[in-house]
Amino acid sequence: MRKPLLLIIYTLLPFCMVAQQDAEYNKRGEEAMQRKDYSDARMYFSEGLEYCDMYSVQGLTRIWLLNESMRSSMRSLMPKCQTCLNERAVQNDTTAMSRLIVYYSEGIAGPKTEGLIVYWTDKLEALRHPAPVQKETAEQPAEVSAAVKPPQASPSFLVGLTGSLETPYGLTLGVLWRDKAGGYVRGKTSRSSVEYTHEIGLQAEDIKKSLPDGQALQTTDNPPKKVNGFTASAGFVYKPLSWLYVSLGAGYGERTLMYQFALIDKKTSEQTPVWCKISEASYTGAVIEADCMVKYKHLFLSAGCHTINVKYVDLNAGIGVIF
Repeated sequence: MRKPLLLIIYTLLPFCMVAQQDAEYNKRGEEAMQRKDYSDARMYFSEGLEYCDMYSVQGLTRIWLLNESMRSSMRSLMPKCQTCLNERAVQNDTTAMSRLIVYYSEGIAGPKTEGLIVYWTDKLEALRHPAPVQKETAEQPAEVSAAVKPPQASPSFLVGLTGSLETPYGLTLGVLWRDKAGGYVRGKTSRSSVEYTHEIGLQAEDIKKSLPDGQALQTTDNPPKKVNGFTASAGFVYKPLSWLYVSLGAGYGERTLMYQFALIDKKTSEQTPVWCKISEASYTGAVIEADCMVKYKHLFLSAGCHTINVKYVDLNAGIGVIF
């Protein structure tokens, strides 16, 4: 009988908190609750924990009570809800006290604690029915003081596969503090094993100067092309919106552009295919990069670009997880 009564109370309470529902994440959380999509509802309501939004706390508590299969995925959220309630309760918020009694009675964020149930019940009754002569409240029990302390914030981590048009194989590793800001390291490579034998310019005079006497290159409009390249970088990540991260980084990179031409021996007219480095389009030096990451639940997609020596630009893309 007790549990159905709690479910009824926590289902009806949101109708008494309409004024707190203005936040977009709370509106979307309620829409997900109506669809019985508890995973989405948890995701939206959890955004309000950063501000100790009582409507969000209430929404997460309803999910915990209504759907037992969701509880394993909410182990890190419910202690934060309890901390928010404790902070309100020590300021004599009777609604928060009532909910704390349920938390400690049901073991929502930890073990059931009889001492805290009695403490908050007595304090709630004292506020609702004050004695004619109100004495100073006794010092809080140690377990109450401990409960009010916020839990230690644990960092989030991101791992993703990343690449660009010319360096398609890469990995990004990062850490986020309080899911707001952090840093990352990244490496990308072309994994090309082609070696060049000649280094030439794009102009006819440059090509002629680059070759020994008695040799010439036969060029075409669309010769086979290869790129040897890599970048190594590190930078900062910031979260301006609940679903969006932006990053800015710097590092070192190389790009070697090569075309395949036919090397002609003028004496024998023999033709040999060779790879030639195009010096005017090959760069080595500082890398600057910028990306945006769009997050959905634990998955993220990223897109951006990087430049080497501010002379050459390549597009980046990636996919990964934040946990």
